[in-house]
Amino acid sequence: MPQFDFSTVASQVFWLVIAFALMYVLVGRLAFPKIERVVELRAEKIGRDLAEAEEMRRQADQAMQSYRAALKSAHDQSVAATTQALQAAQEDTARRLKEEDARIAARIDEAVARIDRVRVEAVTHLKEIALDVTADLVEKLVGQRPDAGTVAAKVDAALSRKAA
Repeated sequence: MPQFDFSTVASQVFWLVIAFALMYVLVGRLAFPKIERVVELRAEKIGRDLAEAEEMRRQADQAMQSYRAALKSAHDQSVAATTQALQAAQEDTARRLKEEDARIAARIDEAVARIDRVRVEAVTHLKEIALDVTADLVEKLVGQRPDAGTVAAKVDAALSRKAA
C-alpha cells in the first residue's frame, strides 16, 4: 500500500498541507460566512418570534382580563335582573293578595249582612211562623183548626215565659 511506503511520506505530508490549506481557505472564506449568516438570520428570526410570542401572550392576558371583567359584569347584571324580577314578582303577588283579601272581606261582609237580614227577617216572622206552626200542629192533633186569637194568646204567653 502506497500510504505505508515511507519514501513517499514527505510528498504526502506536502500535499496534505496544501489540501488542508486549500480546504481551510475555501471553507473559511466561502462556506463559513454563509453558514454564519444563516445562523445569525435564524437567531434574529427566533428573537423576533419570541418577542412576537411575548406580545401575543400579553395581548391574550389582556383579552382574558377583559373577558373575565365582561363575564363578571354580565353575572352581576343577571343577578341584579333576577333580584329585580323577584322583587317585582313579590310586589305583584303582595298586591294581588291584598286585592283578593279585600274582595274576600267584601264578600264576607256581604254574607254577614245577608245573614243579619235573614236573622232579622226570621225574628220578625218568628211570631207568624210560630202561630202558623202551632195552628197546623193543633189541627193535625185535634183535627180542627183553632181560633187565631187563642193561638196568638198561647204563643205570646210561651214567648214571654221563654224571654223571662
